[in-house]
Amino acid sequence: MLRSNYCTLYQNLEKDLTELGECPYDQGGYFIINGSEKVLIAQEKMSTNHVYVFKKRQPNKYAYVTEVRSMAESQNRLPSTMFVRMLSQTSTKGACGLVKNLALMVYITFGSAAYPILEFLEEWGTENFEVDVNTEVRVVRDIRLKELRIYTDYGRCSRPLFIVEKQRLLIKKKDIHALQQGESPDEGGWHDLVAKGFIEYIDTEAEETTMISMTINDLVQPRLNPEEAYSDTYTHCEIHPSLILGVCTSIIPFPDHNQSPWNTYQSAMGKQAMGMYVTNYQFRMDTLDYVLYYPQKPLVTTRAMEHLHFRQLPAGINAIVTIACYSGYNQEDSVIMNQSSTDRGFFRSLFFRSYRDEEKKMGTLVKEDFGRPDRANTMGMRVSGEDVIIGKTTPIAQDEAQGKLCVIQDKRRPQHKLMPQ
Repeated sequence: MLRSNYCTLYQNLEKDLTELGECPYDQGGYFIINGSEKVLIAQEKMSTNHVYVFKKRQPNKYAYVTEVRSMAESQNRLPSTMFVRMLSQTSTKGACGLVKNLALMVYITFGSAAYPILEFLEEWGTENFEVDVNTEVRVVRDIRLKELRIYTDYGRCSRPLFIVEKQRLLIKKKDIHALQQGESPDEGGWHDLVAKGFIEYIDTEAEETTMISMTINDLVQPRLNPEEAYSDTYTHCEIHPSLILGVCTSIIPFPDHNQSPWNTYQSAMGKQAMGMYVTNYQFRMDTLDYVLYYPQKPLVTTRAMEHLHFRQLPAGINAIVTIACYSGYNQEDSVIMNQSSTDRGFFRSLFFRSYRDEEKKMGTLVKEDFGRPDRANTMGMRVSGEDVIIGKTTPIAQDEAQGKLCVIQDKRRPQHKLMPQ
């Protein structure tokens, strides 16, 4: 920090600064800003500030004007979240930064015990041994601080990558053919590739010390044209560049031909699409469900739809839409629909809602029991959209005839009980 030559504290001795009530060991600066004296206190990791002194045109009240412009810069930079968080699915409203959508193939670690690793390091130190370690354990080498960090905690975002040695993939075509044809059913498939060392899970901390190629062509280029190659020190290779997308964005056809805001809008609205959300919706007790009567498979699909089972659980209908001027009733977002299409069940849907009731005990002997509603007692009753018919049976005195009790619950009206005649 510089000290102003126009300040009365400039070039004062430590004794004089002490008498003026200033700290003689302060490494900050004393400046005159807008004609008044300002004191900058020194702090640790303080960002570099620039002091600008401007000479005023005379005649003027002040001869010089000083400005301090801070060049603030974040000291603690977060690791990159590329291929971990889906940027197109980031909320544009108040939930921005709070709700984070993961990209495809992202794996959240469960954590493992650190005791076996500590025991091995105490016994063998830094000897070169191959040890069977959990695939979630990540060893990161910090060259700047000369540290070797071993992460075994849970909650770390990691993703699979192909391992590269000498600018060649360790996995070969024969391994892929064996996996496709299922020649070894006893082996674990994907887990077997991880166990053999073909695929490695890399977290955000390990990405800082790795060199990742986007495609296999980046590995071939250094061998064919070493002079034009971008790098020849690759350590890993991406499985596919499309894994940067999330679930909602990966079902958008040709997202690279759209503007980025439109992909963000579709990622938010795609979650609200009505269709077949599960195959066992009739046996579930969800609070509120919407199901489309006639969902259809999309005409244009993506490769990720096949792995996300979007063909089995479609959302939406292939509608024939015409964009034209017609009577002015279709301005902006309004739509004019064909009456015959709606009569044939176009966009027809139903919803399921769960209601709660309990068997109450009245007295010491009388207790309500659930049962099917009696059609004889419910025939001709007026039922609105807010009513729920629940069958209950309750024992009555022996001198009276046995009967069934029908309970109608309404959120707007109190509970009514109809006793048979």
